[in-house]
This record gives sequence, structure tokens and C-alpha cells, in this order.
Amino acid sequence: MAKKEKTRTYKIKALIGGYKLGHPGETLVAVPNKYEGSKTTVRYGSEKMTIECVGKNVVTFRTFEDKFGRNKNYTLLYYKWVPGHVDSYDPNVPKEGTPEYRAYIKKLEDSLYED
Repeated sequence: MAKKEKTRTYKIKALIGGYKLGHPGETLVAVPNKYEGSKTTVRYGSEKMTIECVGKNVVTFRTFEDKFGRNKNYTLLYYKWVPGHVDSYDPNVPKEGTPEYRAYIKKLEDSLYED
């Protein structure tokens, strides 16, 4: 039996306007290249998105000098921000797998189709 791959979590403080990196009309998120090759969940506030394999499907990247004088460079990989569902850490969201959670998700889905 194969061992389940651990998903890393990366919390961001801000989203990036794509126009700053030559991608107008898009909202981007930056992930350090140290996460390359791993499945990573990016969290911003109560929203999240999962990148199945960091390093693939990158919109662009930038390399910067370390601003703390450690004589290193670091690279950020930029992805289009596509948030998933409401974060399960939200205290208003019932625990997954419960009848309350299923009712909550049904209510969210129904609200998508209201006029």
C-alpha cells in the first residue's frame, strides 16, 4: 500500500494583482519554490486553493535577493488564484462528514443557482 502524500499548508498575507507581473485581469498568489514538487494548500483568510504539484502550471516566477543579507536568492512561483470552498476552519462550518455539513453544502450549492 502506497503511503499517502502529506499536503503542506502555506498561509499568505495578500493576493497579487496580475498587472504587476504582466498578467492584467488575473489575481495571483506567490508560493516559494521550496514547496516545489509537493501538494500544497494555499490559504488566504477563510479561502483556500490546492496546488497538486508546486512547480507545474506556473503563470510566472521571479527571483529576488534576500533582503536580510544572507547572501542568497529566493524564487517565488506565481499561480492564478482560484479559491475553493469555504475553509473548514471557519467556526460556522459544521464538521465534515456530518449531516449538518451535508445540509450546509447543499445550501451553498443551491445558492449558486438562485437568480
